[in-house]
Amino acid sequence: MHNNSQEVINTFFQSFYQERIQIAKEVGKHYHRQLDTALLTFWFSVLDFYGGIYYIGKNNQKQMYRGVNLKLANKDSFKLFVCDFFPAPENELGEFLYTVFRSGLAHQLSPKKGEIIWDAGNPKLLWVKIDLAEPKDTANKVATMNIHRLEQLAFDAYQQFRAKIENDEMITLCGNIKTHLLDVEDGLEDGKTIHDQFTKLPNLVQVSIRV
Repeated sequence: MHNNSQEVINTFFQSFYQERIQIAKEVGKHYHRQLDTALLTFWFSVLDFYGGIYYIGKNNQKQMYRGVNLKLANKDSFKLFVCDFFPAPENELGEFLYTVFRSGLAHQLSPKKGEIIWDAGNPKLLWVKIDLAEPKDTANKVATMNIHRLEQLAFDAYQQFRAKIENDEMITLCGNIKTHLLDVEDGLEDGKTIHDQFTKLPNLVQVSIRV
């Protein structure tokens, strides 16, 4: 495997991520309704994370928040990952998924005017109920997402992305990821975020939590 590919695999596909993805799949096998939002949020996080990394590699640039801090998870990277790694026709649904379901869960604890179900016997990812008598009436449109199908699609996308890197099909893309995220100290800014938040704490609090 090319050095660029190996570095990306070692950093972003390590056991921590793989273990939790496998755990989530096991949870799904024993689905309970109480866990529906947690499962859906987790699989959106997978798409957010790998979509952000893929976007940086493909476009050879980071997306920045207010021109300063890295914004790994965003609508553009989410849409790009779904478009390139989901099958048709689901690959056209990136913005819909992000805006209605992902953003709804992140900001208001539920999809926007929507429902989520777990239906292993239904091959559809989502559907929209429309009042045929008033098809232009926005108040009567309700979207439903099948978490089981999203899990399948998100896991397959993750597997495809990893396989392409391991097979050296994305050497240039991995080189871009390496340049923007790995060759600079803490390119993901996790350490910077912790440092910034720690320094904002009163000194007594800093002392009490320091180890």
